[in-house]
Amino acid sequence: MTSFFEHQDRARRNTRLLVWLMVLAVLAIAAAIYGLAVFLELWGSARMHNPAFQPQLLQPQLLLACLLGTAALVLLASGSRVLSLRGGGASIAEMLGGRLVSGNPQDLLEKRLLNVVEEMAIASGVPVPQVFVLDSEAGINAFAAGFSTGDAAIAATRGCIEKLSRDELQGVIAHEFSHVLNGDMRLNIRLMGVVFGIVCIGLFGRFLIRIGGQSSFAESSSRRKGGSPGTAILVFGIGVFLIGTIGELFGKLIKAAVSRQREFLADASAVQFTRNPAGIAGALKKIGGYSEGAKMSSPHADEASHFFFGDIHKRLFAQSVFATHPPLAERIGRIDPTFHGEFPAVAAGIAEPEDLPISGFSIAALPEPEHAGEASASSVPVAALSSTPACAQDVVGRVGVRSVATLNESKRLLAALSPQLRQAAQSPFSASAIVYALLLDSDAEVRKAQRAQLDALAGAHLHVETLRMELQVRVLARRDRLPLVAICAPALRELSRDQRAVFSRTVQALMDADEALSIFESVLGHTLRTRLEDRDGAQARSRIRHRTLASVRNELELLLSLLAHAGDFDGSGANKAFAEGASRLPDLQVTLLPPNPRLLSGLGVALIELGALSPQLGARVVDACAYTVMADQRITDDEESLLRVVCDALGAPLPPLDGATQATS
Repeated sequence: MTSFFEHQDRARRNTRLLVWLMVLAVLAIAAAIYGLAVFLELWGSARMHNPAFQPQLLQPQLLLACLLGTAALVLLASGSRVLSLRGGGASIAEMLGGRLVSGNPQDLLEKRLLNVVEEMAIASGVPVPQVFVLDSEAGINAFAAGFSTGDAAIAATRGCIEKLSRDELQGVIAHEFSHVLNGDMRLNIRLMGVVFGIVCIGLFGRFLIRIGGQSSFAESSSRRKGGSPGTAILVFGIGVFLIGTIGELFGKLIKAAVSRQREFLADASAVQFTRNPAGIAGALKKIGGYSEGAKMSSPHADEASHFFFGDIHKRLFAQSVFATHPPLAERIGRIDPTFHGEFPAVAAGIAEPEDLPISGFSIAALPEPEHAGEASASSVPVAALSSTPACAQDVVGRVGVRSVATLNESKRLLAALSPQLRQAAQSPFSASAIVYALLLDSDAEVRKAQRAQLDALAGAHLHVETLRMELQVRVLARRDRLPLVAICAPALRELSRDQRAVFSRTVQALMDADEALSIFESVLGHTLRTRLEDRDGAQARSRIRHRTLASVRNELELLLSLLAHAGDFDGSGANKAFAEGASRLPDLQVTLLPPNPRLLSGLGVALIELGALSPQLGARVVDACAYTVMADQRITDDEESLLRVVCDALGAPLPPLDGATQATS
């Protein structure tokens, strides 16, 4: 099986391949424009009957001008398109007519969508994305968009949430999360930019046609003698337009070819995740039998056609080379071998209203009391494996891998949250209060200082809301608190820049109140910083700067030492744990650092540097950390928190682990 890190490495290679294809496209277009310019020069000379003119097929200066001009136009257009989407998934969803689902939606269909997305995100180990609904779209469709897991957004059409049952909706959302985990989102945005850049060649040709046409008309009216520059511009514009149109067709061919293969992979990943082929297959069958299909009416839908779950066009030929998706029958056949090509008609109204949530929860989302911890029979046709890691290699193998076990653990985590907490987590105001409540100390003096800081920095209203949330948070197990922060993240991203500044200062003040930094506080602080950083910060953090482990030796030494001491109950296990982890890095000389507050205070900087490693080296870091943690064959809450934040820094989502064999910190 291909590992998560191999998927990420392949996604980067695909991006590099796309860059080279773009370079070849620019060279081909520039060569065609150069040929057109030489032809017009010869044609103009022939019309003017100039015997002194000596035709030259190779003109380096003209060739260079055509190359630089074409490259500048394509690169500027592509760059501006990508830059216009710098807001990540949210900006793409809004461009396509999406509306952010925030607060406590009264629409039960939207509540169900939020429930499913939260389940999938926690089960996948990725940040909970923002959720959008495309209200004006009746077709059954959805997409995931963003530059990274940190700025991802999931969007579904009104037709999707109305016409699909919960199992079918879960299959569609699982498919979209596969795109998130397989590194497809960034590639999709790059594809959009490349095709848009090539399209602008044709638009430039149209501009020249308009200018040339106007000039030719003016010259004809004034009956000018001799050559006609306007006519030359008109002919050149027509040629550039045709070249741009042909280039656009090739760009769409590249986009379609890349997209089709990713769709098959995402379908297979969704089935592997949910163990319910009937869910995603049922959604695809409904697209085939629904009058609206997967059609999209947004004017920007065509350039984003490769983002969507279903093909937005109804094509005359199913095997069209320009199709961004494989034929429906072929996709269904790979999931359901019994399918014979018949698409049942989709009835009017809402599908399976009994699946809709009550009081913020979906009945289908929760296990039956007599089968706690298991999914419904319709969701798990095969036996689910335990998600408890048996060894260090098992932990590494779980990175980026979703299963029925992780989905069940996700449902358990969500079921542990009260309806009040689930509702509060959707509001920026109450979500801030939840984070503050998680940081309140049990010591009376420290708590008094924290409450004074709350009043001074956050204000009296948030202070009161924090105390109200504390009543709900206090009953949660420690290992259930970070998932709660993940659910709060989409609402916290709605804070304005000024509000984020106040929020960050308040969080820091609450952590500093006891003049000591705990592992939970350190992990929480890093998680919040990465969830709330702007697009530029996220892009800079994801850029590869280290291509050898030797360049991050000090950071690895600090990290392995911190993990070794975190699980050392009696003072004798740290050396063994560190040695286990260090043995996985035989080409690196590292030494166990003594327990010191500087280990925790330096964690944030270390994670930033480790996050700049290539995927292959990131896999080795996770491997070493897992062997350190599992040296004593158990995972404490602190160790799991540290392991999770390391994976988060490396962009390697770690699904939830079963707490059955976890030790108490």
